[in-house]
This record gives sequence, structure tokens and C-alpha cells, in this order.
Amino acid sequence: MMTSAPTSRLGGTTTSSSAREARELYELKQQAVKFYQDNLVPQRMEQVLNDMFYENPEDVYGHLAGYFQQFAKPPTVSQVTVLEAADCRGQPTIQAELHGVVNNVDKVLCTVTVPTTNWDTPLTEEEEAEKAESLKVAMEYLAGPITEALSGTEVANQREGDQRVKNFIAKVLEDFEEELKAKKAKEEEESPRAPTPKAAPSEKGGKGKKGKGSATSVIIPPQPKEELPHGIQAVSAASLALLEAGAQASRQPLYSHVAALRTGEVSSKLRIPLPMVCVYHGGKAGPGKLNCIKELLIMPKPGLPFKEVHPSTVYM
Repeated sequence: MMTSAPTSRLGGTTTSSSAREARELYELKQQAVKFYQDNLVPQRMEQVLNDMFYENPEDVYGHLAGYFQQFAKPPTVSQVTVLEAADCRGQPTIQAELHGVVNNVDKVLCTVTVPTTNWDTPLTEEEEAEKAESLKVAMEYLAGPITEALSGTEVANQREGDQRVKNFIAKVLEDFEEELKAKKAKEEEESPRAPTPKAAPSEKGGKGKKGKGSATSVIIPPQPKEELPHGIQAVSAASLALLEAGAQASRQPLYSHVAALRTGEVSSKLRIPLPMVCVYHGGKAGPGKLNCIKELLIMPKPGLPFKEVHPSTVYM
């Protein structure tokens, strides 16, 4: 009698442990059934297996991969990495890499390089330092706030991605405009007002007349430099990277993808823009009355094929 009690307690413990394991296994099976049913896995597996038997494809697993690819989630942006690079003219610029999640795998979707401004004259040391600072800020924007803004965005949704970047850069532009206003007000307070120059008296008998052969010299005022906040290049880099990744995800050429973004569908009939040649570019920098002319363009008559364009068919 003394030796039978421990055996009874041990048997009870074993039975209780087995019952708990069986219950946990049953609950796990129920979770698996619910998971596969919610994702329609049994129905789609049955359909593709039945169809594949009659189609008898040469590449069985390739057929399965192509079938299930249509149900896969679209690629989404995970992060943006940026490096300092050089453009075709050797000018420093930024190179952005767009990373995305494709079939549960994080990979580099595309790499883009932002073109720099075509400077006609060499930059001063101050301009070089300002440009370097702008590139540095752009790299910080791409690696930080813009990555957070684009994270989780579908690469095919160009409108949403651009809007997220626009929302971020709008705050930067507001702060920049406030800084410009404060800077301008400070300069106006510090700089004394210049006295208004008096008109010089005209010589006797020479009112309103010019001698023969006299030439008037036209002083062309320098074009005012457009002031932009540092790091503005990050906007074009993010938008261009998203555009390139969207074209690759849709397996279309870039021009077809751009056309589809505009019309909402991929069209097989595309036409190139009307070719135009700029003969003269004036504006404020133009001498004399030529500053009234902004551009002088030569273009062919609309509707002509490109190979039929002839000098006699163009008009200005």
C-alpha cells in the first residue's frame, strides 16, 4: 500500500500533461485553419492545381509562381539611402537609392542621380560652400524625414508619395520664407536710404537732341538669383526615385509609366512632343527693346511626321 501511492500521483501528472498538450495542439490547428481560410489559400490552391493539370506547363513551379504573384502585395517603400556622387560634369550631387519590400524581401528597387544646375561661370568660394551645405541638408532630409514620410507607400502610387514629400517640404518652405522676410526687414533697417539724385541741367540749345554718331550704351542688370532653401534637391530625388521604381514594378518603360500616370491607363499609341528650336532667348537680360521678347521659337506645322519636317514647312 505504501508503494502504490507515488505511482498513482505520477500517473495523474502524466495524464494532465498529455491533455494540456493535446488541447494546445488542437488550438494551434484551429488557428492554422482560420489563417489559411482568411487568406483563401485552400480555394486558390485547388484552382491552380486543377488548371495546371490540364494546361500541363513545362515549368511547373514557374507556373505556380506566376499564378500566386497576382495575389502578392505590391512593393512598398522601406527606406531611402543617399550617397554623395558626381554628375557628368564632375559637379557634386546626390545619389539616392530607394529600398522596398518585394515578396517579404527588402531590396534596392532603383538608384537615381539628381542633375545639378548648369553653371555658366565658375562658382565663388562662398557659392561652393553654400552648394555643399545644400547637398548636406538634402542628404539629411532623404535619410530622415523623407524616409519616414515614404515608409509603407506603394511604389506604384506616385501621387500619394509626392503628396507626402510635398507636405514635408511645405513646412521647410514656410520657415524659409519667414527667415527671408526677417532678413529683408533687418537689411532695410540697417541700410540708410540713399538720397534721390537731382537731374543734371541740360546744355543750352541741346535739349532733347543727340549728336550724329552718338551711341547709347545699354547696361544689362544682373538677373536676380532665386533663393531656395538648402536641401531642396531632396524633393526631386525622392520623386524621381519613386517614379523609376514604379516603372520597374509595373514592368513598363519609364515613358509609358509616366503616360499611364497622366491618363490612368497604359496606351499603345503614344506620340512625341512637337520638336521646337529656340533661336533667341531674351527676357529681362535682353538688350534694348529685345527684352520685350522672351523666346523666338521655330517649330514645324502640327500633324507632320518627324521625317517629313523640312525648312519650308516651319514657321515662327
